[in-house]
Amino acid sequence: ASAASRLLAAAAGRAQLTALAVLRSWTAAAARERGEAELLAQLDKVSHQSTSAISMLRNEARALRYRGQRSAAGAAELRARLALAAPWGAWARAAREARHISMLRGQLDEASSQSLLALRSSRGEVRAFRQLGRQSAISATHRRALLDAAAALSAWRVAMSRSTRRCRPGEVLLNSGEAARRIQSELQEVRRSSAEQLERIGALEQEVSAARKSAAGAVRREALVAAVSRRHELAASRGE
Repeated sequence: ASAASRLLAAAAGRAQLTALAVLRSWTAAAARERGEAELLAQLDKVSHQSTSAISMLRNEARALRYRGQRSAAGAAELRARLALAAPWGAWARAAREARHISMLRGQLDEASSQSLLALRSSRGEVRAFRQLGRQSAISATHRRALLDAAAALSAWRVAMSRSTRRCRPGEVLLNSGEAARRIQSELQEVRRSSAEQLERIGALEQEVSAARKSAAGAVRREALVAAVSRRHELAASRGE
């Protein structure tokens, strides 16, 4: 009986050990399967994240490529426009310079014609003033000579009449004082007329000087316009 009980106890212990081993193996297999499931879940999660990141990177790369293509197309279009606008800009600048030069030449021609007309008129006025001054000087000289001769002749006549003949009835003989006063009044009249002639000559000289000043101003304006025109022509030639 004791042997049978021992055998039964040994068989029961072996069965328990076998069951315990099976339980342990099952627990290990379950734990391993759980770990594998967790690893697979993490792997799926990482794969999903990496796939999302890759798709985002692809989208960003596609957007950057599109932006680069648009910027390259815009730059090419801008270069084409600049290449097309360069000749037109040069033509516009040349047209503006030509118009400006033609305007300056017109102003120069107008100023030249005005200055020439002013010079001609001033020269004519100067000639007329000189001729008038010469005539006035000649007439004044003739008057002075005639008055001096008249004074001398009148004095000589008075002296001769007093020495050669007597006073007639009703005739009044001028003495030397009255003759001197008459000659003095005539001399004053001559001096007054001579002063008027001199004043007229001075006014004519002032007009001549004013005409010369206006002619000199016209010449200076013409020289200034010519210098400005030459500067613009040089600037236009340098720009070309």
